[in-house]
Amino acid sequence: MSKKRKLGDGSTKDVQLYCLCRQKNDENEMMVECDFCDGWFHPRCVDMDEDEAGYLSSWNCPGCIEIMNENPTLTRKGKHFL
Repeated sequence: MSKKRKLGDGSTKDVQLYCLCRQKNDENEMMVECDFCDGWFHPRCVDMDEDEAGYLSSWNCPGCIEIMNENPTLTRKGKHFL
């Protein structure tokens, strides 16, 4: 999702927002990618510590887990999630 941000000269710029906290990307902060929606999340925002996040081989965000629990036959790219 992008948001229009007003600049000092009166023009606007699209700013990409990430995570549940809807913040822009900070290259100094770790993020994890959801394997289902391809969204990016800060570990702290999804109740995970950075050490745990560093060992993930796959992960699904809380929103996608809820969707998949409601639709157990849902697949993406030929893979079953659950």
